[in-house]
Amino acid sequence: MTPRTGTARERAGTLPAWHLPASSKLDLGIVTFRNVPTPVEARAAWSLLHSPKLGASFGRVLAGFLAALGAASGCGMSTSLGALAGDLASNWGRVSIRSRA
Repeated sequence: MTPRTGTARERAGTLPAWHLPASSKLDLGIVTFRNVPTPVEARAAWSLLHSPKLGASFGRVLAGFLAALGAASGCGMSTSLGALAGDLASNWGRVSIRSRA
């Protein structure tokens, strides 16, 4: 964690300077606050980011993707091996070995 800089009074002044433009969605032309969250919304997102539920949710999503990848790989291998087996079976009687004398 990085150390905080400035006094408590200086840090307390930044919250209203952040909250007022963000809550009113201030648009100054080049600088806009349409997509900037308010401090309350940012605090809620920060607490969600450090929630143990988030790790469990990502684990479930990752497990689902891995299962889908495994199923797709299995289907692809079975299709290609089935086609290979069909080609080998259809050409089995036509293969002849000629020896050079």
